[in-house]
Amino acid sequence: MENQTPIPKYRPLNPLPGQETTKASSNQPKKKHHGFRNFLIVLIVIVAVLAIGATATGLYEVPVLSSIVGAKPKNLGIKTSPEALASLKTKIPLTISGPAVDYSGSSDKIFSGQMPVDTNRTSEEITSWINRFQGPNPPVKDVQVKFIEGGMEISGMIAQYIKAPIYIKVGVTQNSSNSVTLNIQKAKIGLFNVPEKYLKQAQDSFQDKINERLGDIPGYAIERLEYHDGYSYFKGTYPKNVAPNSKGWSALLD
Repeated sequence: MENQTPIPKYRPLNPLPGQETTKASSNQPKKKHHGFRNFLIVLIVIVAVLAIGATATGLYEVPVLSSIVGAKPKNLGIKTSPEALASLKTKIPLTISGPAVDYSGSSDKIFSGQMPVDTNRTSEEITSWINRFQGPNPPVKDVQVKFIEGGMEISGMIAQYIKAPIYIKVGVTQNSSNSVTLNIQKAKIGLFNVPEKYLKQAQDSFQDKINERLGDIPGYAIERLEYHDGYSYFKGTYPKNVAPNSKGWSALLD
């Protein structure tokens, strides 16, 4: 079972984190996908303007005081477990095997084959997968993904560029066989809510990047996608095998 693992959605949306590629082949100009980083930069700017005190934002960890003002990620009540990870492997038996590849290369060298998938994925299963295969230096640590009616909640601790808790509530609906529509309803960094106009900018950027990735994965297609309390239902196809990368799923953010 060590060579087998399912793919969650990054996210986590569709498919599972860490198996998407976003750049063109070596014979074409490479595309740069920095949606996540740009989103963080926007959030940092907002916090810098709104902040009354650096500690209250969660950007700087001050012993005792930081814990008092809420510098820890929001607890969504989702726990990881070996049992949840094994369950997801059974539901989506995609393998990660072969020589390691640079995820900036051609998607044909990363993904191969195709298999039908018709299953529910629980919050615990996706959260367990993300934390197990996050790589040695993930951009966000202690991730929890909680499926809710029409979308998901995501919390974690940003570990690159800054150190701060982050929370996002996002609606997700199927748009086509390889695209989704996002509706970011709320986002927080530290103790501060992100203003609505910035949510719309982040939403549009994320949606474009995610759909570009989904459309570039051979063997992947959405027939039916639903989000409910505690689980997400997916019917469609996934690739059978994914080439490994030493950074884990976070390699897609390079």
